[in-house]
Order: sequence, then C-alpha cells, then structure tokens
Amino acid sequence: MSITSDEVNYLIWRYLLESGFQHSTFAFQYETAIHRQEFKNSNVKPGMLISLLQKGLQFLQVETHLNPDGTEIKCAAPFVLMREHKCEIVQPTEEETALEKKALDKLKTRQEKKRKAQERHEKRQRQQSLEEQIMFEPRVFEGHLNEVFVVGWNPLHDLVATGSGDGTCRIWTIPAAGEEASEPLVLQHTTGEKKDVTTLEWSPDGQFLATGSYDGIGRVWTKLGKPVLKLVKHEGPIFCLKYSRRGDLIATGSVDKTAIIWDATTGEARQQFLFHSGPVLDLAWRDESTLATSSADHRIFVCQLGSLEPLVQFVGHTSEVNAIRWDNSGKYLASCSDDKTAKVWTIDSEKPLLSLTDHSREVYMTRWCPADDDRLLLATAAFDGTIKIWDINRDGECIHTLKGHKDAIYSVTFHPDTNHLASGSADRSVYIWSLRDGNLVASYPGSASVYEVQFNNAGDKLAACTSDNKLVVLYVDELKIAQAQYTAEG
Repeated sequence: MSITSDEVNYLIWRYLLESGFQHSTFAFQYETAIHRQEFKNSNVKPGMLISLLQKGLQFLQVETHLNPDGTEIKCAAPFVLMREHKCEIVQPTEEETALEKKALDKLKTRQEKKRKAQERHEKRQRQQSLEEQIMFEPRVFEGHLNEVFVVGWNPLHDLVATGSGDGTCRIWTIPAAGEEASEPLVLQHTTGEKKDVTTLEWSPDGQFLATGSYDGIGRVWTKLGKPVLKLVKHEGPIFCLKYSRRGDLIATGSVDKTAIIWDATTGEARQQFLFHSGPVLDLAWRDESTLATSSADHRIFVCQLGSLEPLVQFVGHTSEVNAIRWDNSGKYLASCSDDKTAKVWTIDSEKPLLSLTDHSREVYMTRWCPADDDRLLLATAAFDGTIKIWDINRDGECIHTLKGHKDAIYSVTFHPDTNHLASGSADRSVYIWSLRDGNLVASYPGSASVYEVQFNNAGDKLAACTSDNKLVVLYVDELKIAQAQYTAEG
C-alpha cells in the first residue's frame, strides 16, 4: 500500500475546488501542475480527503485507547486532529458495573444450561435401550482441545467447519465412506480467557467462512483457511453471526447489546443498531436489507439498513428470546424463549399471530421445514426433552410430539427431503425422526452431550459436535434412512 505526493496534491486540489476556494484552487493547480496528471479525471468520490482524515483519526483513536491485553481504555476526552490527546479515564458507576456483569451473565446462560443439563444426566446414570433402532456407523474426527460448540456444512463442498472453546475453528474435509481422512485446517483465533469460538457460517457461494468469538471480533476466512477480514467494532463477545442471502452482507449480534451489519467484501461496518437493553442472542435476515434481532431483554426488533428506527418491535415474550427464524417467504418470523413458549409473528403487527404453549420447560431452538407446497411446518425443541412439530397453515396445530430424548434438546435440523428431522441432546444421543408419523427411525448413541446437528445439502451426511471435543459425521443417505424407517416400522 502506497500513496504518492501527486495523489495527495490531487486530493487537496479537489478539496479546494469542492469548497469553492476558486483563487486558491487556481494557484495550487498552477504550482503543482496537478492538471497535467493522468488521474485528474479519475473517479474520486466528493469529500475523499475529509473521509480519509476521518478514517485515519478513527484508527488513531482505536490505537490510542487499546491496552496491551486487547481491552479498551474507557475515555471521555474528545479525540481531535490538531491537539494532543490526554485521556480522561471513565470510572463506571455501580449501576453500569452491575449492568455489565448482568450482560456477561446472560451470555454464559446457554453454556451453563448445557453443562447443568449434562450434570443432571450423569447423576441419573441412565442406560438407554436402542435395540429397536437402526444405529448408523459414525466417523469421529478428533483434534479440538475443548468442547465443540458449533458446526456448519459448506453449501457446495464436503467441508465441515467447527468452532470450539479451544480458541480455534477447524475446517474438515469429509471423505466418502471408507476413505482416509486428511488433517483439518486450523483457524487460530486468540488465546487467553476470551477465546471461545461461539458462532460461524459459510457464505452462500461456499467460498468464505465467517466466525465470531468471545473476544468480540468477527473474522472472515477463505475455504482454504486464509484470513481475509477482521470485523472490529463490538465491545463484547459476539454471540450470533449470519450472512445475507446474497452473501454481500454479514450481520453480527453481541453481548454489548448491539447488532452490526458489515460489508462482506471490505469489512466496513455499514450500520450499528442500538435498540436492545440486553445481549443480542440471535438474528435472522428477512431480505437483503432487513433483519430481526432477539435479546435477553425479552424483545425482538425488525431493523432495516439505512433506518435509524426499528420497523417494528415484537412484544409478547416474558423471558430471554433464544432463537428466531424467518420462513423462506419472509412472511412469518418464529421465535422461542425461556418463557416456555414459541411464537409466530408477521411484520404487520407488534402482537404475535400465534402463541405455541405446549412445552413445559425453556424452548431453546426453532427451525422451519424447507419449502413444501402443502405444509408450513415449524419445529421447536425444548429442555423438557421433546420436539414439537406445528402446522402453521392449520392455525398452529401441533401435529407431532417427538418423545424419546431423556434430557434437554439443543439442536434440530430438517433433512432436505422435508420428511425427516434430526435432533441432538444432552442425553448424548442423535435421533432421526420421520415427519410422516412422528416415529423414531434411527439413532446414534454418542459419548457426550450433542450441542448441534446439521445435514449437508445433499442429505447424505449428518454432522454433530459434542462436549467431549469431537466432530461426529453419520453417513445417512436416503436409502439408509428409508431402510431404517422400514426396519423400525416392521
């Protein structure tokens, strides 16, 4: 990266010209011969000199207020160009300290719930009979040094990304059944206490992987593991991250109570939304400029890029909102909460269209079934060990209650054929269910709590990540699932 004196002169000349200093412009042009330079008619945006100065000043401000350990120096003194900066350290009030502690406690809520559920499971010393179910042969991938919290399939390639408490994300090439596996790519994030990789997602074209971590920094990598961008603006751990449908924007949500939309190509922060009073727990894109955010403050906001106010605030949950998802059409938003309910909303009203209240404990996860001409199905998974399937086209009727797990359910994922659903639980098991009749058709008894499950787009593999540092891949092609269903039904 370089800049020449002629380029600097040109920017000054443009500034004088745009500011109306006609005589100064003429004199400066004559002395520098800037009118003879070949870039005189180049496509330079108005105000470019001021823009560059502002960005440079922002960089100096960040650099000045950064401790050696990466934490921020809270300073109340203004940062200006032509004056020496002297920090005025801001001492937080007791109320602010309490609010910050509460926010960090909220961030830890999910992982604490997972660990407590696992402890309950171990105390019970439950032995589970799986003799009547088909058990798929697993492929276990080891390498992480701590719990693996998140997993994601590349949309185009047989690559799986995993995020762990060891401060790394790993990209695994998944071989065909029976073939030898290669070593994973290790994407090192950070070391120290704030190192958990908390969220990740592949770009829609499969070329890039975005990750968020406890250090508050978003990162973008190529599918070959090369770092290309750092997304730096949050003041707390990043808890959720999503690409827009075209992949040109990335949204992140943080314990700092804000959501940010970033340019996925340049890493520029396009807009920061400051609507919530608690940590942002999840977010979901509705279209290329609109997304919803949910929070520990019980509220959901629908935000639009370029708008300083939310389009709508959804009011109805009485506890933290754990997950939100738009259906494929963008007409309905599903949400689930620690208040033991799931709700369905439309952008036309602040009140829920449907309130789904059959769970007896916290509802942790919700997912829409992929597009189906005849059905609009929503799955909810809860800490009561059940999954419920709701038909939204039939006024939210519960058409199946899937029972079998003996502990909290952390994750559900629909098979691309729309007729099967997989689930992962603190009871260490992965189950595959038939949506035709609600029967359990296949299972995998693992060795530790299953935090997340996900089918690949081809539907022939299912990935699961576990609390004992493992990635497990089940080879579940359609013939195996059909055979499993046939065997289970006799």
